[in-house]
Amino acid sequence: MRLRRLSTLTTAALLAPAFIALPAQGEPAPKPVETTKETAPLVDPDSPRVGDGDHASTQDVALAKQTSPEIARTPDLEVLGATGRQEVDETLAVIGVTWGGSTPLAVQYRTEDARGWSEWQGIDTGADGEGADAGSGTRNGSDPIVLTGVKAVQARILGAAGESPRNPTLSVIDPGHGDADANTDRTAGAAQAAASRPQIRSRAEWGADESLRRGSPSYGVVRGAIVHHTAGTNNYSPSQVPAILRGIYAFHVKDRGWSDIGYNFLVDKWGRVWEGRYGGTSRALVGAQASGFNSVTMGISVMGDYRQVQPSPAAIDAVTRTIAWKASVHGFDPQGRFSSNGGTYRNVSGHRDVGQTTCPGLIYGYLPAMASRAAALKGSASVGHTGGSAQTGGTARPPVVAAPPAGILNSSDAMLRGSSGALFAVSPKGAAGITYARSIDKRNWRGYDPVLVTQDISGDTFPDLLTLGSRDGRLYVHPGTASGVAGRRSLGGGWSSMSHILAPGDWNGDGRADLLAVQRSNGALYLYPGKGANTFGSRVKIGSAWGVYRHVVAVGDWDGDRRPDLVGVTPGGQAYLYRGDGRGGFLRSARKPLGSVAGYDRFVGMTGSGRLLAIRPNGSAAVLRPAGKGMAATNVAPNFRGLTVFSG
Repeated sequence: MRLRRLSTLTTAALLAPAFIALPAQGEPAPKPVETTKETAPLVDPDSPRVGDGDHASTQDVALAKQTSPEIARTPDLEVLGATGRQEVDETLAVIGVTWGGSTPLAVQYRTEDARGWSEWQGIDTGADGEGADAGSGTRNGSDPIVLTGVKAVQARILGAAGESPRNPTLSVIDPGHGDADANTDRTAGAAQAAASRPQIRSRAEWGADESLRRGSPSYGVVRGAIVHHTAGTNNYSPSQVPAILRGIYAFHVKDRGWSDIGYNFLVDKWGRVWEGRYGGTSRALVGAQASGFNSVTMGISVMGDYRQVQPSPAAIDAVTRTIAWKASVHGFDPQGRFSSNGGTYRNVSGHRDVGQTTCPGLIYGYLPAMASRAAALKGSASVGHTGGSAQTGGTARPPVVAAPPAGILNSSDAMLRGSSGALFAVSPKGAAGITYARSIDKRNWRGYDPVLVTQDISGDTFPDLLTLGSRDGRLYVHPGTASGVAGRRSLGGGWSSMSHILAPGDWNGDGRADLLAVQRSNGALYLYPGKGANTFGSRVKIGSAWGVYRHVVAVGDWDGDRRPDLVGVTPGGQAYLYRGDGRGGFLRSARKPLGSVAGYDRFVGMTGSGRLLAIRPNGSAAVLRPAGKGMAATNVAPNFRGLTVFSG
């Protein structure tokens, strides 16, 4: 058995670890772009400002019932409010309507160009924000609509006679201009293997202003994919795509009151895939894209309006490849079905399957063929089978090595080293399972202990590996890539003076991955705030007396409050939860007893799932998860005998 404790690292000089500030690699990332907006109230339709916007024809009423199924059976629809004429930037603007309360409404808009006013057009409405996006600050509303080539807009709401929605408002968002808009490359990028990670353009590449985001990401499971379209215009250029994304992001956060952009991924008509919600493209990130299904699916939206126009082959191909890759990472069958909210649904569904909407328009007819092709692309690249056996102990063999999902690291992974020095990983699956092991890197990793997965610290959006050199006491980052793990870069020396080194993800809530470490000499717990591009700020002491613990583990969000937590285990096997405050410290009365974990000698925090993988001396393992005020253990099938399992 080679399950050595982290506390047995060779002791070096008791100096504070020092970081080396390394220059960023390659071209600098585009700078965040500020968005601005103007608002206009929807006033009484009898107001002179409304003009003829108070009149709804029979065709307009039919359109309202088509785009807003919640009011489809309402016998007497009427215009309840409207704006006047609102000027917009002819180049590009994003609009949307919000209101307080839960009154079901239809939203319509018309645009003005040199030829005059268009016909009234409908906008889908819904309340898809939930989970991390739920709260008193959220508002009901429409989808955001992208406008190009028009000089003015007018919006109105229709509903049952006598309804009085609270404070209905039109927002006109200017997504700004920045370095990101110079990206005119239409190349979608090809996956390097059947179910490999497609090229995904990062949030930095579309100029996301990370200061808009609220709170920390939430994680669930991914049992399937929900396909959307953004609606609005199809008449956009490659260089306008970043601005469109910024406009959607701003509307979702500033107007709907959500924590971030709702979609996990967006795809433009050239087949370019863009990162949506912050928190890791390979993780089971909870979005705000399908109410009631956000914690069990991922959402991907094609940019454009496909109610009457067919999508491009490039867009369909990109969505299909993204679904195949996510199916490989999370282990679902694109042609299968999942159960949720008392119903069963196709693993590749349209928004209309799970909500009262017409979304994703004509794309809906493509979904069966997309699911079939995604299943074929996924092929043998499955990450393995789900653990979760309730039997005592485990199998008598090491984990079976399944084909890796393009060698991509998942920031929830537990890292393993085989007898040859090669590196493997297992991932959480479902509520209390893990995958069988997959190969990560065949090089010799015997010179490092520990080897930890961390959220991206190198600046390329991929999770990275963090290692401690067993002989030199230096800390290294090994950047994760689309095809594996790149060469190491030193972050500084003196780290063998630490008894525990942790990769908790974003501990202080600033959107960057941080480090935590316990000083061996005095038990002090230090935060090293991440600054991006392999750099960290000056350390901050955030705790004392952590030397009493044999194990200190970063578990992600254990208690479901969307803040990262730690677990400490005493030499006697008592486990304690320390609840992080999401700002770099801990909540008051943060220490909570979880119960005994005697019988396990190694613990790995699977940060994306808020679970612990616990290993016994005989190599059998269990997943520990919250249960009431304590925790529950579910034995899992893989056995880790003969493998080095790294804690942290």
